[in-house]
Amino acid sequence: MLKDSVILVKGRFRGLLRDPLASFAVLLGIATGVAGALAMHAAGMTVVDRSTEVAGAVGDLVALKRHDLTESDYFQLRARWRAGSYPRIAGLTPIVEGFVEFEGRKVRLLGIDPISDFEVSISGIGPQVDSAFVNSPSLVLQSDREIRVDHLHGIPIIRARPGSPELLVAALPTAQELLRRPNALDAIWARVPSNAALPWLESLFPGLRTTTLNRDRERIQVEGFRVAPLSEWVPAGSMSEAMAFIVGVVGLLALLVSGFLVYQATSVAGSKAHLESERLSAVGVAPRSTRALFVFDSLLIGVAGTVLGVAAGIVLLTTIPGLIDSPNGMFGDTVAVSKAATLGILVSVLGGVLATRRPGRQQALSWLPCFATGTVFLIAGLQPGSGLPGAYLLLLALCLVHFGAVVPLVVRLLRGISRRTLAGSPVLRL
Repeated sequence: MLKDSVILVKGRFRGLLRDPLASFAVLLGIATGVAGALAMHAAGMTVVDRSTEVAGAVGDLVALKRHDLTESDYFQLRARWRAGSYPRIAGLTPIVEGFVEFEGRKVRLLGIDPISDFEVSISGIGPQVDSAFVNSPSLVLQSDREIRVDHLHGIPIIRARPGSPELLVAALPTAQELLRRPNALDAIWARVPSNAALPWLESLFPGLRTTTLNRDRERIQVEGFRVAPLSEWVPAGSMSEAMAFIVGVVGLLALLVSGFLVYQATSVAGSKAHLESERLSAVGVAPRSTRALFVFDSLLIGVAGTVLGVAAGIVLLTTIPGLIDSPNGMFGDTVAVSKAATLGILVSVLGGVLATRRPGRQQALSWLPCFATGTVFLIAGLQPGSGLPGAYLLLLALCLVHFGAVVPLVVRLLRGISRRTLAGSPVLRL
């Protein structure tokens, strides 16, 4: 056994010295895949975090609507909620909205209940609620324009701050009085907390939790009410969800492409294993030992390429200002580094294992199972409301069908055509 190991090591060093450029190309291919996965993950997390901040604290809110909604409907719903009929809802608050004349233009007015079952933080919608709301009729203004008055119809504006969109916020009775809609409501906002079991998924796949949970909140059932997203009040929320969705899809596609880069680089290196195996078998080395050597060789080159790729990814990200929010830089994002390193090492070993199989097993995956599995993923991904997980399934289906079925079939077809052409060529017969 020891003698076989010595022969194997000498053979591998001899192979490296004969063709160092090929080994460097394999190392570079693995490093490129790992660096791409690391950079895309970090960029995706930054984009998702910043786009989510645009929507503010309304990410946990949905709107409950019905025709001719009144305060009486709100109190009845709150009584049922406090009795435990809707355990997923953490709080309720009534909302009325409309437009009022302010300095000769129409300005949106939003009325809320500042002492409802939960404190409504409306960052991303407008200025935060002031305690003076409760004491007396008053208004809070958000506007980028220069304001020349400090009251509206005798109601003082107690605080103003720059911001967009232009908005007036008042307590519910004050807003109803200004809109001349006593006891009327437009919606009841319900807070549906995030699922605490899923935050780790957002760390692995940026954008997954943001888009999935928002749709999950809209699936709650409240008798007599229609559940709607808050996109009507916060257009930035819809934009942030769309950005998270796009980043999530692109991130998974980049991960798949990086994995294929690593696999291709390792499998190309292992394609020469058969010739080397024949040489080593001629000097008495067991085939099983030879295969073990090439798998170990794939592991070593995978680790080396992963280290190089992580370093290259960190250098790339640190040269782009503002892309990394962690105070410790890229080293602070252990999830991104671990994800990229796992991709590089595991796929390298997988490529080495598949490339060093016995010649009788050197066949592509059967196109029929790949096509069937891809079709199942495709149908699941096209289901209504599947969101970002559905897009993930679609990408996996397309990649699986393409690499497992389409490419092998095209290769076989071209080989068949070329063989017939060559066999029927009178020139080649000569």
